[in-house]
Amino acid sequence: MGMTGSLAAGPLSERILFVSSPTGKDRIYLMRSDGRDLERLIDLPADTSEPSLSLAAGAVAFESNLDGNVEIYRVNLEGEHLQRLTDSLRADREPRGARLPGSPQTRWSTCARSGPPLVT
Repeated sequence: MGMTGSLAAGPLSERILFVSSPTGKDRIYLMRSDGRDLERLIDLPADTSEPSLSLAAGAVAFESNLDGNVEIYRVNLEGEHLQRLTDSLRADREPRGARLPGSPQTRWSTCARSGPPLVT
């Protein structure tokens, strides 16, 4: 089983966001830092990886090949309201979210996207 992860900060500091592939497909999981309350964030028929947590947006962005090409998607912290953020012929990878000071929006950026950052 492969695993990558990142620690959440702020109100979710007791939670760990990580990717694991127990069935052969990458899936995003959340659990408490003591190992309790393991839950899969979202269940899609395609790999989901490279999660990026934005507490300010209350969302997780991630990459997935759900449409046959790697794109960036977003869900809320309950794994609901799936939204595709990119739509390009090239693979969009490694989303990173940050809230701009004084702005109600989160700016998501990716390492392979040309053009301006995505603002949602």
